[in-house]
Amino acid sequence: MIGHANVTGRLDVLKSRFFRALDLESEEGKAFQRGLKVLLRLPPEASHDLIADLPKALFLFTKADVESFRNAQLQRLGLAQVDAELVTNGVLVPCLTAFVDLPGEEHVPVDMVDDLQELKLISPSDRDSIESLLNFMKFDVANTVRQLKRVEETSGGVFPALQSFGSTVELRAVIEPPFRSTDLPTRDFSITSAIPVASISLGVDSGHVQKFCFQCDSRGLTLLISRLRATLEELKRFQNEMVFKDGRHPERTSQRDGIEASVDAEG
Repeated sequence: MIGHANVTGRLDVLKSRFFRALDLESEEGKAFQRGLKVLLRLPPEASHDLIADLPKALFLFTKADVESFRNAQLQRLGLAQVDAELVTNGVLVPCLTAFVDLPGEEHVPVDMVDDLQELKLISPSDRDSIESLLNFMKFDVANTVRQLKRVEETSGGVFPALQSFGSTVELRAVIEPPFRSTDLPTRDFSITSAIPVASISLGVDSGHVQKFCFQCDSRGLTLLISRLRATLEELKRFQNEMVFKDGRHPERTSQRDGIEASVDAEG
């Protein structure tokens, strides 16, 4: 029977660095316990797939991508959103972060399972399945995430990296006579025409200003899109033509294209 964990006076018997550092009475610790209870109820295939999906889920670029991927994932696995979020955010992401940040012998799955039993968070019958999931996460998924992080860090370079993009379109009235700062709001004027204007915002990850906004009309936007399309074609050409000596393509190594393609297919 799984009971409530009481860590008072028991830290000295815990083997893993992960559980020695996790305060089960904290919000993070309580979230871990809630997520673990859900994880233990899931079919083995669903638990395995949630872990296998982590590299895709962690490196999605836009909110729309995240929502599209999440909806496709829930439908494919037959899970409720609240259950998937409890397991992913409470258990899988903290464990994966530990494996990625300290890839050596700092976090050993068998020691973590021993601690889960010591803390009475799992029963003996759960041991093999949980150890198998942790091994898969440490020796397969964590390596993929670590590689993707290196690719992302390298692609950022010395300039701020794009993090978000937003746009709005407004209809701006042209009034006569032109409005001056000294005019009273009650003065007479007439609207002679209207101009559609696009406002664009770009968010970056560092720098003195981390959000830059500008506006343009249809001509400026057309020019911007044209230049960006040309840049995109040049990027694709590099991806298609560059090959390592062993025959690998850079984009295959990074797995970024594979992630984006899977999101498109599932969305």
